[in-house]
Amino acid sequence: MQGRVVIVTGGAKGIGRYAAHTLAKAGAKVVLADADVERMHKTLGEIHRLNAEALAIPTMCATRRMCDAWFMKLSIISVRSTL
Repeated sequence: MQGRVVIVTGGAKGIGRYAAHTLAKAGAKVVLADADVERMHKTLGEIHRLNAEALAIPTMCATRRMCDAWFMKLSIISVRSTL
């Protein structure tokens, strides 16, 4: 994951927060996307304290349609995988 940019929707808490921490520890540059701005910034601070690169972007991404619209606005190609 070293140097790769990874977008974590729902990254402010729960499984998303855990995933963001794990990816940051693996060397990824993490983009947190969540509607809960306060918790997202708390998670962002935690990741920065790991000396990892991270960015927080407030967004509502509750459905695939909303996520696709968000990615299109940012001109980012969404790569989805199943774990």
